[in-house]
Amino acid sequence: SDLSEFNSLQENDTWSEVFELPKNEKVKKITTKWIFNIKFDGVKEIAKARLVARGFQDKTDYRTDEIYAPVANLTVIRWLISVAHKFKMQLWAIDVKTAFLYGELDHPLYLSIPQGLRTSPGTVALKLNRAIYGLKISSKKWFTKFTNVLVDIGFTNFVPDQCVFFRVDSHSSTFIVLYVDDCLIACTDPAHGELLVEHLTKIFKIRVMKKPKIFVGLEIESSPNSFWLSQRLYIEKLARRFDVFNCSPV
Repeated sequence: SDLSEFNSLQENDTWSEVFELPKNEKVKKITTKWIFNIKFDGVKEIAKARLVARGFQDKTDYRTDEIYAPVANLTVIRWLISVAHKFKMQLWAIDVKTAFLYGELDHPLYLSIPQGLRTSPGTVALKLNRAIYGLKISSKKWFTKFTNVLVDIGFTNFVPDQCVFFRVDSHSSTFIVLYVDDCLIACTDPAHGELLVEHLTKIFKIRVMKKPKIFVGLEIESSPNSFWLSQRLYIEKLARRFDVFNCSPV
């Protein structure tokens, strides 16, 4: 999994090797660390490794709007699933792999060479071309990138909840809810929905789940006349974490 992370970093041209730091400015190199985790995708467990910057070492004086990125409320996610079921809309769940690496930086930041990375002889630091996980501005840069991609193909950002996007025309209606790097899509015309997913695949490296059974911890079960949402897996995870899974019910 750590090899997959390195491949993603290189494919996105995340950094450039620096052989001499700028002398006309005070440069503070940001260090990194590896985070390892096991993630359940609703079908199987996946071992994941992620290179994370120690963002607290970035002393840039950011404005609030430069670091704040909205996150969809679970109520909005439940609403979209309900609307999709009521109007017989097709659902897709999309997981954008290494999403924050798509965020583009507009000022220089430098990293110390991460553990395990092979660089050219004489390399003293890495200059970031894109955001990586752990930076203060990463989530905002990713949200801006995703928003721009959707706006370019005719979507409108819903003002009361900025994580909701919609596009309505004479052929179909499409709604999208973004939860960090997970995306739920509902479309009245399956063909138009497939075209949208195909377009996103050309821009981002994504994993697509058609008729998803789980989304951000919500388990989704449906029949022709009804649907059920639960968080059984999440509750079981908490119970195991706090060692109360085998306790007798009261």
